[in-house]
Amino acid sequence: MINNLNILPIYEIELQGKPFFDKQRSIAYCQQYEIYTEMQQILPFQIQLEGLNHQVAGVTLYKSNGDVVIQNILQYMESAGLVIEQDASGLNDILVFRSIAPMALNLIEGYYYIDFEVQQNQTNPKRYNSEIFHMMPNLDNFLKLEYFANDEIEYPFGTINFAYPFKFRMYINTDIGRPDYKTTNEELVRDGITFYRKQLSQKVFKFAFIAPEYICDALRLAPLCENKKLTDQYGNEYYLKTMKLDVSFDSGYFAKVKCEFSIDDVIKRTPQRYPQESYEDFNNDYNNDYAI
Repeated sequence: MINNLNILPIYEIELQGKPFFDKQRSIAYCQQYEIYTEMQQILPFQIQLEGLNHQVAGVTLYKSNGDVVIQNILQYMESAGLVIEQDASGLNDILVFRSIAPMALNLIEGYYYIDFEVQQNQTNPKRYNSEIFHMMPNLDNFLKLEYFANDEIEYPFGTINFAYPFKFRMYINTDIGRPDYKTTNEELVRDGITFYRKQLSQKVFKFAFIAPEYICDALRLAPLCENKKLTDQYGNEYYLKTMKLDVSFDSGYFAKVKCEFSIDDVIKRTPQRYPQESYEDFNNDYNNDYAI
């Protein structure tokens, strides 16, 4: 089973089987998508678990080539926000990794993945592995997208638990492009004369990037969340009010993703219903003879 609502996908695999990665799909032609994260950190993720009383038996960190880096990083992940909580129904568990702080792993830049086992009542083990991610020491030149909702979001296979301080984040190797400017008028036309009831002017920002299908799936959540923040390479923070994604697959495996968003910078004007006539001092003698 693929959990396709995480920026860092988590795959359920056979207990004694090999790990699975998206590049193994026949249509991927071994193309590996770059999932970026900070040094000593793993991106936040969630897994829906069936039933209650689950425990994580251990988490092994591997290099992308399969070499073991650290045999068990469970205690480090717990210190960074790994918990198992119940969903709103109280009938199922959710494994949540919040990634609230760097872990004391002393890793170097490279490509890694995690492999872990979850048990229910100390039995019925299930094994999972993450997609490969790239730890980088400097992500200042990337766009950083963060998003979370004010309450849980349900989907056919479970629930996304946004209890504080969980929020998804993604580093995107792109830049914000040139904006569009949109004007909206509420108007009334009488006897050939246009009367404006309300005028709005809004700036719409844009950026584009490529992404595999699982990233497109995960980003479906972002426009649904009330809280969305984008940070650019200059440190500017944009608190998104609206967000629209346009995904198109052409001949390649990766999709072209175009994103439009707006912030709270709408300029609004409600004109006077009846324009007032204005008079001027036509001869500039600074008295009221123009009113005679």
